[in-house]
Amino acid sequence: MDWTWFSKHWEAIGAVATVVGLFVSIYLGFRGRRRKPEVEVKMKDGFLTFTDGRLSDRMIFVEVSNTGEKIVTINVPYLQLPENRRIVFPDQQSDVTFPHTLEEGKCCSLWVERKEVLRSLRGYGYKGKVRVRAAVADQTDKVYKARKVWKLNVEEKEKE
Repeated sequence: MDWTWFSKHWEAIGAVATVVGLFVSIYLGFRGRRRKPEVEVKMKDGFLTFTDGRLSDRMIFVEVSNTGEKIVTINVPYLQLPENRRIVFPDQQSDVTFPHTLEEGKCCSLWVERKEVLRSLRGYGYKGKVRVRAAVADQTDKVYKARKVWKLNVEEKEKE
């Protein structure tokens, strides 16, 4: 390889490298400023365990996680129903109060008795299996939805 070409053009090569470095720095700087909240919503089924070993009635848990690098303030999670209806539970239990500021890498949960969800669905007039998805809105009204859609059987027998 002939190094004489490089020795003659080293100033031009340096200038091009400087300009490329400048554009990369500007791009990375703007990309960092445009960070968007990344919120993950999950619905889970389970029971609460009490200190004496007893289990609660069957519960539906909604977990909201901030998987991004930007703090986000969320409102009360809800269940999205067909025809753009939703169920918001005034009697839900949670490990936080809403609205809640969710720090980077943090999560919060709320839980409600499954039989209460089924009663609400019946109250809306639903029958059979109903598609339900957990969702939450932030303070800017951006809605984050769970990936998984559940099918709840409204006819399911409840234990009282």
